[in-house]
Amino acid sequence: MMGMWGNTLYGSGFALAFDRWNGTIEYVLATPSKLVWIIAGRSASNAVLGLVNALAILGVVALGYGTLISIANPLLFLLALILTLASLSTLGVVFCSAFLLSRSASVMTNGLEMPIYVAPGSMFPIALLPFWSHPLSLGPSWGIDAMRCSADATYTGLGFGYWTDLLVVLASTIVYLVIGFFALHNHGAEGSP
Repeated sequence: MMGMWGNTLYGSGFALAFDRWNGTIEYVLATPSKLVWIIAGRSASNAVLGLVNALAILGVVALGYGTLISIANPLLFLLALILTLASLSTLGVVFCSAFLLSRSASVMTNGLEMPIYVAPGSMFPIALLPFWSHPLSLGPSWGIDAMRCSADATYTGLGFGYWTDLLVVLASTIVYLVIGFFALHNHGAEGSP
């Protein structure tokens, strides 16, 4: 999950900065597609690339340690994974819009790196954090909790249950998408009509 977070934070956050540095920003802005859809596509591809990183790590663990990885309910795990990827992608749109509107994106990224790893439960379950901080955690953290619930039938985690976790992920994904659209649209970065 840390690889997925890293790809979202850096890859999606700096998506347009990379274009600016490489001299391709003009071509991106001149396309007939709205900029927010370009950013959303890049954010989705960064989240999927993070998933590939996670699968590679699981492969190394399985081969290196001879451990078989089992999932109690694969269908519910897959549903939680897809919603978590969507949440990460929309969070990438928010990061990109925030970094686009700031001249100090690299400072913001460095400052956000550790909170982004701790708050969503990538480094350790957010159930270990104080209870008052659980509702403040980012949407993908609830997706991670849902994945843990579906992978291990004995996992209690946050204690709200699998379906509540998924509802929070879905609601936060919608909120992130609205924030990203609003930030890009209202600051003149919406691209062509």
